[in-house]
Amino acid sequence: MLKSKIDALASGRLTGQREPLHRLEPALAMAVLFWNIQEKKSPRGWDPVLRRANLQKDVNLVSKMVPHGIAFSPLILAGRPAHFYIPHLLKPRQMFLYLHGGGYVLGSLDTADSFCRLLCMHTNSVVVSLDYRLSPESTFPAALEDALGAWLDLQRLNDAGTLASLAEVLGSPLPGQLPFLVIGDSAGGHLATTLCLKLGQLGLKQPDGQVLLYPVTNLASLDTESYRRFANGYILEKADMEWFRDCYVPDEELRADPLVSPLLAPEVGHLPPALVLTADHDVLRDEGEAWAARLRQAEVPVWQYRLPGVIHGFASLTAVGTSWLIAMHLIKGFLSELRKGRLAKGGSDGSSRPAPQ
Repeated sequence: MLKSKIDALASGRLTGQREPLHRLEPALAMAVLFWNIQEKKSPRGWDPVLRRANLQKDVNLVSKMVPHGIAFSPLILAGRPAHFYIPHLLKPRQMFLYLHGGGYVLGSLDTADSFCRLLCMHTNSVVVSLDYRLSPESTFPAALEDALGAWLDLQRLNDAGTLASLAEVLGSPLPGQLPFLVIGDSAGGHLATTLCLKLGQLGLKQPDGQVLLYPVTNLASLDTESYRRFANGYILEKADMEWFRDCYVPDEELRADPLVSPLLAPEVGHLPPALVLTADHDVLRDEGEAWAARLRQAEVPVWQYRLPGVIHGFASLTAVGTSWLIAMHLIKGFLSELRKGRLAKGGSDGSSRPAPQ
């Protein structure tokens, strides 16, 4: 009986999956299988408080132990809590403002901690993680306003020497001028790129680059081929995205606003170079790739990779499979090209790239 149920789950017959699990990376397939079994036993429901608590438990299961060699300090940016990570005793090469995923409803500094430490270590970067306001308690544009305030405050603290003083106290001196980038995954990827759009609207300097991991780019329409193919059974489901959208932007008329659906923005040519990573078994796959194509069409330098055999959230599943490590290598490669000046506007590096195997 148990074997027949497992076989049914693996083939997708009990979950509505249109793609069998054997097409996934084996460790991720087991994670999806386990998640589906748990979901059948105890559905997640739609209570934000309960979902937030459960997410923290899930993160503890799928995240690696945090690495040594990272100095850490709490920070306040524009009135919001933040975490400051810096490689211990090493001079970092760039600074990231990190905006966590979680559908604008879930996620916290704690759920983002392991990923931020690994990003800090693998890319030799300062990483500043922001605790922005969540929905449905605070709807659009609250999270974006927090991201903008944090970005501007980060520049102010850096110019005033405050960040250098903090780094010195932590035993990790900052070099003179660091490239400043924004990075986010899922809803955080959406906030990262809409932050760039907002800076453009205000006539302010853009980040030196944007790193978007399986980003949300169109809340005006949840109707793509990847939404149809992966609507059920792959952890992030279409019903989840509908709920997240309704929590973040309950006013339907606002969903076509470019700061809600950047894919509908009339002008994007002023945005910074972008790395866009997508997962091939993810409802958000197609809109992430459409956003990369939109940027490329506007002559924004873009590196875009689709990772095979992986699911939404792979960069944070650091105890499950190796796709997160591939993501780190791709981020390092993008940063290297950026430092060498090979991603200047109008340059040749603007094509889609195959993901490493």
